[in-house]
Amino acid sequence: RDEPAFVLATCDALANIVHDEGAIDELEAYLPQLAHMILRLPADSLLTSVLERFALRVCESNVHWALQLIWIVYGALEENRPEVVSGDAEMHLRAARLLQLVEQAVVYGAKL
Repeated sequence: RDEPAFVLATCDALANIVHDEGAIDELEAYLPQLAHMILRLPADSLLTSVLERFALRVCESNVHWALQLIWIVYGALEENRPEVVSGDAEMHLRAARLLQLVEQAVVYGAKL
């Protein structure tokens, strides 16, 4: 996950498909896994940052993708709220932050 060559190749591949609607539509099937990786990989990981930026770039131009991601992340937020005994406080904070970033990307087209 943190091997620079892999992360670099991942960055290049994701950058090439951001504007390819067909590829984005095909990737929608993997959106739950993408969201899981963004939320579960270490927050300071370069791969996490790359995946998060990719998801937000797609959300800027594809509202359907953004809504799907919001529902997935909102589910993680609810599962990990502080009142739940098995809840994970760090996961709750990360999910809340990601929801805010997706909203900014959709509403303001924020270049993050």
